Amino acid sequence: MKRAIIVGLAALATQAWASDKGKEDSVVGLDTKEATIPFLDQHDAVRTWQANGDAGVWLQDGHKQWYYAKTFAPCQGLPFAVRLGFKNRTLNQLSRDSEIIVPNEQNCPLISLRKSAPPPGKERDQAAKAKAAE
Repeated sequence: MKRAIIVGLAALATQAWASDKGKEDSVVGLDTKEATIPFLDQHDAVRTWQANGDAGVWLQDGHKQWYYAKTFAPCQGLPFAVRLGFKNRTLNQLSRDSEIIVPNEQNCPLISLRKSAPPPGKERDQAAKAKAAE
């Protein structure tokens, strides 16, 4: 009986992982290599961010490069967070081994951190600013 329950739960977890994989693939401009954001203790290491529902978050570093951080599991409170914290396990850098801290909610471990294109709304805003500058 226990074995049947465990096998059933494993099947559900595999299906959930497969559906999350599709969400990550829908992120535009996602690089294939893992990345890091250095100097995490600096004030401008992460300039801005935008949540992708509870599945992940786009982060912009001090050099205006965008990254997509995918969480290991759905991160409760991420879509409504006003601020974020980061817990790193490596020397002063944000990587896939880090965690996102959503105040008053939970810590969300990352499964990947990759360079990406800007989030969908930000891309339109940046294009409009570039046209205005011309």
